[in-house]
Amino acid sequence: MTQTAGLLSLPCTARGGTVVVITRPDPALLLSAIPVHRVTECFLPPTLICRLLDIPDLNLQVDFSSLKYVLYGAAPMSLEKLKQAIEVFGPVMMGGYGQTEAPTSISFLTPGEHFVAGEIALALVVFATWKPWRVLAGAYLFGGVTLAQFQAQALGLELPSQFLSMLPYLATILVLAAISRDATTIRLNAPASLGTPFHAGT
Repeated sequence: MTQTAGLLSLPCTARGGTVVVITRPDPALLLSAIPVHRVTECFLPPTLICRLLDIPDLNLQVDFSSLKYVLYGAAPMSLEKLKQAIEVFGPVMMGGYGQTEAPTSISFLTPGEHFVAGEIALALVVFATWKPWRVLAGAYLFGGVTLAQFQAQALGLELPSQFLSMLPYLATILVLAAISRDATTIRLNAPASLGTPFHAGT
């Protein structure tokens, strides 16, 4: 409790939440506590996550629907195990990087960032129409929508994690729908050599 796990409990108590403490490293005890207490957030080291994933048909035995965030850190995480964890727990995995003295987190990987965001990157390029200042504005726009997930949680809004995770993609659809009405402007602002193969020395 004096290390990172203890510090992570502070935002929960500040919001009037309940901190569920497992008295011993027992996977069965942990798994039974999640549906009983309707746990929304938990911090697990990769070693324990791997132990849980070794249990056959885990997602059929335990109700994980209350989980919004499963934070992992303190050790390397296997990519294959991470993919398996997303299949079992849902799109709720969140990676933390740092140390207790940092304090706790230097950077993190949100649940949405565990997936390829090619659509968002494409929308940003189209929105910017190849102008640097619009790239910056678009990055702040999509970044702000992504951070809104955590702001909503901090405000105590009872919103499904699936809805919060889809916010960046919803913003992408709205932006593309809004700017696609003026395809001429997008075409005129495109570089003249766009789509032309580059050959060195020509």
